[in-house]
Amino acid sequence: MNKKSLEKNLENSSKLDKSTQIEVWLGRLFLVLISISICFLILEYLSRRYLVTGSQFEQEFPVWVGRAPKPYVMFGGMPGAYIAENVYLNKLGYKGPAPELVGNDQVKKEFRIFILGGSTIFNGDPPIPTLLEQKFKEQGYKNVRVYNFGVVSSVSSQELVRVLMEVLDYRPDITIMYNGFNDFGEPLAWDPRPGYPFNFIVYENNPILESNIEKYKFWSLLLYGSNFLRFFLGNYFVSQFIDLNEMRKKVNYQTPAWEDEIINVYVNNFKKASKILIAYHSKFVGIYQPNANYIKKKSSDDYWERMRTKLQAKISGLKQIEKFDFYDYSNIYSDISEKVFVDSVHTEQKFKNIVSNRIFKDIKNLVPLKFKK
Repeated sequence: MNKKSLEKNLENSSKLDKSTQIEVWLGRLFLVLISISICFLILEYLSRRYLVTGSQFEQEFPVWVGRAPKPYVMFGGMPGAYIAENVYLNKLGYKGPAPELVGNDQVKKEFRIFILGGSTIFNGDPPIPTLLEQKFKEQGYKNVRVYNFGVVSSVSSQELVRVLMEVLDYRPDITIMYNGFNDFGEPLAWDPRPGYPFNFIVYENNPILESNIEKYKFWSLLLYGSNFLRFFLGNYFVSQFIDLNEMRKKVNYQTPAWEDEIINVYVNNFKKASKILIAYHSKFVGIYQPNANYIKKKSSDDYWERMRTKLQAKISGLKQIEKFDFYDYSNIYSDISEKVFVDSVHTEQKFKNIVSNRIFKDIKNLVPLKFKK
């Protein structure tokens, strides 16, 4: 074999070796990708079976049950939804008996009290409205009905619209808004805009509404389909879909002006609800609910203490010219040494009677004597 043939054979052999090496490398890469895919699928299967991505609150109050989409008020309970054994939401999507549309003669036979609020009104076995109706019966009142119009995560702006779009149809005699925690707490923890419904910032960032394809979060949305990644990369997805910091800058988050605006929205909702209900011959009662922040010893510089002080000042001036009753229940549990709250705002069942008894005391004189035996 001459020199040229030898060199050619060596060159061909070298090419074959390189080709073989590439094939081997590609084969290994393929195996690695297959292995990773299989491992991910296994993890995804196990995560969907054993990992719960929602918070404790979301587990207790599933979105599809307590915050189903609803016109005008944004969301409400799902009519007929299963809550617990032999417990379902009524035909209107609320807990307990639903009121009926009745004529003037029939409605005179029943004194109707409607209580609106968030999960603290919705929750309980029995909830506060049921306990209040039981209290009226125990005290000798007849035909006094208390209807639960509590909606999980509701704020006073939604309740104002709910009064207008739903409650008025049922001829209320007294309408109570029992709230405050969501109005003050949700802007602090999440969507910072005063008066906005819970998670409105999420609805605004719905990818279906995005018309600019360059802004469409394709890869993030693709990865978001994984329960496993949602569990471990929750903060990443929030940052990808929502610019919360930018939103907070726009509304001057945690400044005195921002706090004042939250108070103004809240109090004005009471004022508007009162005027609407008076026009429909109904009485209005506003109640600022208790929460765990008022059990703990806090300084006067604490957010919740500041908001309570500002609320009291605003309401005291307003009550002199507006015809509605307002009660501050924030200290209702202050003398109890036991553990009252199971979280920031929900109480143990046995302490709900304290609230229902206090409401009875505050509104009983608004009920005509003919409804007492």
